[in-house]
Amino acid sequence: MARYLLTIPPIWCRLVSCTPIVQRISEVQETGTATPTLARLTESRRLHLQAERKAPKTIRTYLEAAHQLVTFLDATGMPTEAAGIPREHVEAFIVHLIDANSPATALNRFSALQQLFKWLAEEGEISEWPMARMKRPKVDEVEIAVVPDADLHRLLDACKGSAFEDRRDTALVLFLLDTGARASEAVGLEVTDLDLTDYEVATVSGKGGRWRSLPMSPATLKAVDRYLRVRVRHQLANRPELWLGRRGPLTYSGLRQMLMAVAGGRNPRSQSPPVPPHIRSFLLSAGGSETDLMRLAGWRSRVMVSRYAAIAGAERARQAHRKYSPVERLL
Repeated sequence: MARYLLTIPPIWCRLVSCTPIVQRISEVQETGTATPTLARLTESRRLHLQAERKAPKTIRTYLEAAHQLVTFLDATGMPTEAAGIPREHVEAFIVHLIDANSPATALNRFSALQQLFKWLAEEGEISEWPMARMKRPKVDEVEIAVVPDADLHRLLDACKGSAFEDRRDTALVLFLLDTGARASEAVGLEVTDLDLTDYEVATVSGKGGRWRSLPMSPATLKAVDRYLRVRVRHQLANRPELWLGRRGPLTYSGLRQMLMAVAGGRNPRSQSPPVPPHIRSFLLSAGGSETDLMRLAGWRSRVMVSRYAAIAGAERARQAHRKYSPVERLL
């Protein structure tokens, strides 16, 4: 059987990577028993995730967690065979992440590894699921900071001008603030995703490949239109991506660098953090419904709604305190 499996037609190998399959067959031929390592099975996991049409970012997250676990096991002299990884070794890896990075990073990797070991059990590669009774690492809830309006005005003032980058940055900042789009959604926009005449919306592809329409205010529409008028003179104007840089489409890291530069008065060495979109908390503070927020943000769960509702509630509490402070009334 192995002789026939190894004669895989070349066209198949061009469609999918046959290397992990051939390597595993060689293992069986050489040792007589299959003892696949977690690293080898991770490549099979990649193929299954691609077949399930998982988002590229999701695949990267899942595989990165597996690769980090393998690196940790190798460095500490622990077994790397999938069937020989006990719960204690996974727990040691999670503790290492908490100490070396953060509880939030540890939780992210914990969730990814849960899915990996669940898949290994379903595929019959392991008999016991080492994470079956492991508890998720606790992450302290951090309140999301709301940037004051004065800082937003300074941000927009730094974008003023008629040059290409000025108009692009103004349009992009207003788009993020106005729509609450995720950074990945914003940089993934193409020119054809805009409808500035009939519906005044941008259509974005969110998590899980779910498409939704984001309405824009008249001020944002004007800023986007001004950007489009200078975009046609850009050397890469024929590219489909909406937001262009000097040498190519604007990427996620490029967006971050742009926001940091603008927030620091276009000083490339500025360490000012990028400004997040605020329509999510502002919508609730202004009396908008939670259902509207879920639709605009593309959420299916109410977990994130509760988080932004807490932000809006905290801001209302601060305003009430400023208005009704007993100390201010007495002095």
